[in-house]
Amino acid sequence: MSIFLGKSVFPPARQHPRRSELLKDSEEYFLKRWPFETEAARQHFCRSILADYVAKTVPDTEHWEKLVFAARAVTWAFLLDDMVEVKATFKSMPDLLQVIYGNKKPNPDLYWEVVTDDIWRGIQRGCTAVEFDQMTCTVKEWYISHGQPIPDSFDGWLIHRHHDCGANWVWAFSRYAMECRVTDEDLTHPAVRKAEDSAAVTCFLVNDIVSFPKDKMDNREELNGVSMIRKYGLASTEEQALDKISDIIVQRTRQFTESINQALADPTLSSDMKQWMMALPYAVSGNSWWGQLTARYNFPGLPAPRMTINMEGQGDIIEPAPFADLEFDKLVDGVPFPVQKANVPAYYPEALTDKHSTTVIE
Repeated sequence: MSIFLGKSVFPPARQHPRRSELLKDSEEYFLKRWPFETEAARQHFCRSILADYVAKTVPDTEHWEKLVFAARAVTWAFLLDDMVEVKATFKSMPDLLQVIYGNKKPNPDLYWEVVTDDIWRGIQRGCTAVEFDQMTCTVKEWYISHGQPIPDSFDGWLIHRHHDCGANWVWAFSRYAMECRVTDEDLTHPAVRKAEDSAAVTCFLVNDIVSFPKDKMDNREELNGVSMIRKYGLASTEEQALDKISDIIVQRTRQFTESINQALADPTLSSDMKQWMMALPYAVSGNSWWGQLTARYNFPGLPAPRMTINMEGQGDIIEPAPFADLEFDKLVDGVPFPVQKANVPAYYPEALTDKHSTTVIE
């Protein structure tokens, strides 16, 4: 299973020009404050390049300080999710939510409360009360989803997974980093909801694909989308399940681009929401790009499945910089990483092409 999709279904990708600085800030911040149990755990954290997720999903923002806090917040979210899933710290979440809201001072003996307070107070200083409420609501939504039973249907599971994976808080952090101050009415707009929902399904199914080899190795594949497809009787074998997920990803990727065009054509939507809709395709392509680089999903001898990433511009297939920068050539064990410069695909929203189609990643 070295190649998942023979051709890309994703929009063109970009990464933030200050990506290296962003990774350095996040690495230094967490290595100083988060007590990883072993040196191997520290190294794994660094090779997971969690802040790179933000560099690739929010590539255009000029608000550097907000981008820094968004990267710290997303990194914090990944680490917190690991604690909830692996270390059974779910019972501490009610107190942590109060720290996030600013209603409780952090316990100095609980490092996760101290880090949570530092990040969220920094975010709160740079946003409006409405923005802050929108962000905290998404975290509460994620917390509640972890206490819910697994639905009986695949469609129900897709909705559950959307909340469980924290997609909505990633969207909220991304809007914060871009200083897109949207209204609650914007967020409930039918086209916006469909665009965000379809993008979320695309992202978490891609992540389930790239993480599946690791989940199998850890005997944790039961709740992975590949296994869930089979559980709900939609496929009999892993190969059939992968094909089914591939079809869903293609369908949802095209759905969200159609919804983006609908949103952009609506004069009632705010300019900030339209700016976010213009950026959403990069969140989808950036999610796929990052998932194939991070050590979170890649292990020596067990690389993640590959998907072609279209970099803006045109030209021959090239080797991406992150491999050389982070020495990931050994990590992926020689499996080709298909990144190519490409023209904007035909299904890409027409409204986006004028602004972005000629820009090439550094």
